[in-house]
Amino acid sequence: MATLSAYMAAARDSALPPDVVDKSKHHILDTFAAMLSGSELPPGRADLALASARDAARLAKRAMELSTIAYKAGATTNLEVIDAARSARDADTAAAQAEDLSRQARLDLLVASGRFP
Repeated sequence: MATLSAYMAAARDSALPPDVVDKSKHHILDTFAAMLSGSELPPGRADLALASARDAARLAKRAMELSTIAYKAGATTNLEVIDAARSARDADTAAAQAEDLSRQARLDLLVASGRFP
């Protein structure tokens, strides 16, 4: 362990060989390209929709909490609370449906690539 530590400490001040730097740049750019192209595949699009649906559900839940606080303070009626609760439930349902679509898109990709029976 002491030998490895000494080597790592000495290597910190050494420059990388130019071919290693070039290869590293290539791999980083390749990773970014894969991320960008993957976001346009059905699983990528489904995951983006899922993230959006989860955010909407979180915001709808917060709106329901605020409407309940306002109702308890006498600043609003129970109709606003009921409407906010319905909106939160609908947003949760939409998030669950988006999660199902995301999983289905991943499964379809696995089947298409031959990695799932």
